[in-house]
Amino acid sequence: MIEKIREKMDQLEKLAGLMERKEQVIDEKLRQINERQDTLDKMLSRIESELLAPATEQHPQDVFVAAEIAEVNPFNPHKGIVYIITNKNEDGRKLDSILVSCRILDKDGNAITKSKVVIEGISLETNKTIRKPFSINENDDHNLFENAESIEVELLKVKWE
Repeated sequence: MIEKIREKMDQLEKLAGLMERKEQVIDEKLRQINERQDTLDKMLSRIESELLAPATEQHPQDVFVAAEIAEVNPFNPHKGIVYIITNKNEDGRKLDSILVSCRILDKDGNAITKSKVVIEGISLETNKTIRKPFSINENDDHNLFENAESIEVELLKVKWE
């Protein structure tokens, strides 16, 4: 009987040692994840502050931006966003890139999602309009726009060539 108790005690000590090592591994992994998250948070904060920095001299009528929810890829059944961008600058400057904020709304006017999008490499001349499609890939194959009814867009920043 005492021998069985000793065997059980030995097994419990081995299990305790294994548990302690697993806890150490988990703690190290959590520390690494937290460090990565801190780095990502700092990068996002820096990028956002750069994007939201005061824009070069512009007037609201210089650029017109609208958006619609539409099919953007014939090979993907999910809808996306098509941005309609018009350069209305009278000084003849080419539009290089813009930062927009958008809210996708359901039929009741509730926000499904909000985001900020940088649209780069536009190279749009005065009095010209382009359509820039954006698709959103969902990991779970869920259609983000399934219940979307409309989209609101706000121009935040303009960069000229």
